[in-house]
Amino acid sequence: MISTRKKEAELQYIKARQNYTLALQQLNILMGVKPDAAVDSLCEIGMHCPPVDLLSLDEVLSRRADYAGTHVSIARSEAQRKAALSQYNPQLSMFLATGWDTGIAYMGQDVPHTPIAGINLKHPPFSDGGARFKTNRQQKAYIGIQKLQQSYVADTILEELSAATTKLTETEQQVKTARENMALAEENLDLVTFSYNEGKASMVDVLSAQLSWTQAQTNLINAHLAAKMAVAEYRKAISE
Repeated sequence: MISTRKKEAELQYIKARQNYTLALQQLNILMGVKPDAAVDSLCEIGMHCPPVDLLSLDEVLSRRADYAGTHVSIARSEAQRKAALSQYNPQLSMFLATGWDTGIAYMGQDVPHTPIAGINLKHPPFSDGGARFKTNRQQKAYIGIQKLQQSYVADTILEELSAATTKLTETEQQVKTARENMALAEENLDLVTFSYNEGKASMVDVLSAQLSWTQAQTNLINAHLAAKMAVAEYRKAISE
C-alpha cells in the first residue's frame, strides 16, 4: 500500500509539473518573452489578493469602453439626423447685380447703369412631398435601434458584474471552509500519528489520515485558486 501511494504521488507530481510548465509558457507568450523564461514575480497560492472595492452598476458603466462606445454612436446618429434635416430648412438668399445696358446703340449718349437686387426664398416643407417627415422618421428609427443596443450592452455588463460579485462572495466562503477543514485534517493526522506511535492505531489509520490531509490540502489550494480567479474576473468586469 505504501508503494502504491508513493507511485500515485509521483504521478500527481508529474501532472502538476506539466500543468505548471504549460501555464508558465502561456504566461510568457502573453507577455511577449521567451516561453521558457523564468518568472520571479509570481506570488504563492496561499497569499491573499488585495481587497477590491465593490462598485455600483452606474460606476461600472462609466468605466466600460463598450458602453461608452454606444453613447458615441448615438451622438453621431443624432448629428447625422440633424444634417439630413438641414436640407429641408427654409433658405433665404439675397443677390445684388449691376451692369450697363448696351443692347441698344445710344449714338454718343451715356450708357445707363442698371443695378439689380433681389431676394430668393426657398421653403422645402411646402414642396418636398413629405420627404422631410420620412427622413426624420427613418433617422429616429435608426437611433431607437442604437438605444436598444445600448440597453442590451448595459444588461450584459450587469450580468457580468453580478456573476463576478457572486463568485467573489462564494469563493471567500470556500476559502474559509477549506481552511477549517484543513485544520481538522491536521488535528486528526496528529492524533492518529500519536496513537500509532503508542501502539493504539494501525498503519491503515495513519494512511487514511494522511489521505484526508492531502485531500484537504488540495481543496484549500483549489479554493485559493478560485478566489484569485474570481478577483481577476471582477476586475475585468469593472474594466480595471
